[in-house]
Amino acid sequence: MNKLKLSALIVLSALLFSFLPAHSQEEKTLEQLTQSAEQGDAQAQYDLGFKYDVGEKNEKAAKWYLKAASQGHSIAQNRIGEYFQFGVGVEKDLIVARNWYLKAAEQGFTKAQFSIGVLYESGLGIKKDLGKAAEWYERAAGNGYAEAQFNLGLLYLNGNGISKNIDKAVKLFFAAAKQGEENSQNVVGQLFEKGVGVKRDLQKAAEWFQKASKQGNAEAQYNLGKILFQGKGVSKDIDKAIELFHLAAEKNIVGAQLILSLIYRDGHGMEKNYSQSMKWALRAAKHNEARAPLLIGVLYEKGLGVEKSLFKAIQWYEKAEKISPSLAQKKLVNGYFDLALIYGGEKKDKVQAFKWFMKAAEKGHLKSQYNLGLSYENGWGIETDDVEAVKWYKKAAKQGYAKAQYELGWLYTKGVGVKKNLVKANKWFLKAAEQGNAASQFILGVIYKNGEGVEKNYREAFVWFEKSANQNYLQSISMLGVLYESGEGVKKNYNKASEWYKKAVDRGNSHAQYRLGVLYENGWGVLKNENMGKALIQKAANQGHESAIKLLELKKRSEDIDKESNQSKRRFNELGQQEEALKKYIEKLK
Repeated sequence: MNKLKLSALIVLSALLFSFLPAHSQEEKTLEQLTQSAEQGDAQAQYDLGFKYDVGEKNEKAAKWYLKAASQGHSIAQNRIGEYFQFGVGVEKDLIVARNWYLKAAEQGFTKAQFSIGVLYESGLGIKKDLGKAAEWYERAAGNGYAEAQFNLGLLYLNGNGISKNIDKAVKLFFAAAKQGEENSQNVVGQLFEKGVGVKRDLQKAAEWFQKASKQGNAEAQYNLGKILFQGKGVSKDIDKAIELFHLAAEKNIVGAQLILSLIYRDGHGMEKNYSQSMKWALRAAKHNEARAPLLIGVLYEKGLGVEKSLFKAIQWYEKAEKISPSLAQKKLVNGYFDLALIYGGEKKDKVQAFKWFMKAAEKGHLKSQYNLGLSYENGWGIETDDVEAVKWYKKAAKQGYAKAQYELGWLYTKGVGVKKNLVKANKWFLKAAEQGNAASQFILGVIYKNGEGVEKNYREAFVWFEKSANQNYLQSISMLGVLYESGEGVKKNYNKASEWYKKAVDRGNSHAQYRLGVLYENGWGVLKNENMGKALIQKAANQGHESAIKLLELKKRSEDIDKESNQSKRRFNELGQQEEALKKYIEKLK
C-alpha cells in the first residue's frame, strides 16, 4: 500500500482554497459590505474578504479576513490560517498559520482541525508528531471530514503514530470513499485488489478505481489501467488501459510512464515505437526511480530506436545503480564485462579490457574476477603479478566459480604466487570437478592414478576420467582407453580400449593414435592390420609423440639389422658358391 507522501499532504491542504463556505448573509453590494465591515461587523468583514478572495485581490482579502478572525470568526480564522500557510496576500508564516488554525479548531471548525493534523504530520511550522496528527485527524474525521478520514486511515494502516489497525483503516477509507473522496476511492480499490482488510475482489477493485479515475485521480487511472491491461477479474481492454496509462503518465505517475515505455518497446497492443519508449523512459527518469534509467540503458545496449552504444547504456546503468544497487548492479556489471570482452576481442586493447574487468570485478562479478586472475597471471593489459592472480582467482573460487577453482588448483600445484601445496591444490580441483568442470575431473583422474598428494587409487581415477570423458574432454577419452587396455581401475577390455582410442583419434590425439596403432599391429580388440597400425603410429610420431617416435626408431633399427643379416647370408652363400666352383675347377685341372 502506498504511503501518502509529504508533497501529497501539502497539495491536499492546498485544495482547501478551492472550496470556500457559503455566505451566512444575503448578497450585499461591495459598498454595503465595506460600510458594515468598517463598523466592526465580523461577518461582513469575512464576506468582504471573500469578495476580494474571489476577485483574486489577495492583500485586501487578507486584511478583512484578519479583522474577522481577530473577532473570533472561525471560518475567517481558518481562512487566514491558509493565507499564512501558503503565503497568499501575506508573507508566508507557518507558525502564525498554525495559531489561527488552532483558534478555529478550538471552536470546532473541522477543516482547521484537519489542517493542524497536516502540519503535525508534515512537520511544517511545528515539530513533526504523528501521534498529535492522528489526534487532530480523529476530531475532523469524527465530524465526517473525508480528507481527515483518508489521512487517519493511512496512519492506522501503516501504524504511524498510532497502533496499527487494519479494520479501523478500512472503515475510514470506506467512509471517505463513499463521500466521493478520490484518494480514498483509489485506496479502497487497492484494498480489494490485494485483499487487505477485505476479501480480494478484482471486479470491485476495478469499480472503485473507476470512481476515482472519473474524478481525474492519476493513481487510480494507472491502477485501473493495469487491471484492464491484464484482464484479471474484468474483461481485458488493452486500448482503454493504454489510454488510462497515458492520462496517468501525463500527470507524472512514474509507474504509468514506465509501463508505457515497455508497451511501446515490446509492442503490446500496438506497433513497436522505440522513440515513444525512449520518451516515456526519459520522463520517468526525472524521478528517483531506478527502473527508468535501466530501460534507457537497455535501449542503448540493444540499439532500439537509437544508435547502439554500450558506453551510453553503462552510463544509464550507473545512474540506476546509484538509486537502487540491488536492482541495477547486475545490468551494470554485465555491461562492464561485455565492454571488457569487446576490448579484449575485436578492439584488441588489453589495457582497456583490464580496466573494465576491474570495474566489474570490484562489484563482485565472478567472470570478471576470474579474467582479472588470467590478466595478472599472463600479463594481459597489466604487468604480470602472480600474487594478484591468486587473489582474484580466490575471490571467484570462494564464490563457487569452477574455472577459477581449476586455475587456483594449478597455481597451488606449481607453487606460483602461493606456496606449493598439493593438498590445497587437490581441494580446489575437487571443488571444480564436483561442479562438472571437465578439466578438473581429468586432473583428479591423473592425481589418483599417480598418487600425487593422495593415495594411489586407480578405481577413483577411472571414475573421474569417465566423468570428464562423458563431457568429450579429449585427454580423458584417451586415458579411458589406457585404463581399459591396462586393466587399471577397471577390468581389462581391449575392445573398449579401442573404442575410446578411436574417439580420441578422430580428434587428433597423438597418444590414442599411438596406442590404437599398437592394438592394430597386434590384433588386440580389433582385426589385425599391420599397415593400419603402422600408419597410426606414424601419425602420432609426426605430432611428436615420443613413444611413437621411439617405437618407429626401434622398428627401423630392427629392419636395418634384418637387412644387414640378410645381406650377410647372401654374401656367405655367394662365397660358398664361389668356393665350390673353385674346387670343381681344380679337380678338372688334375
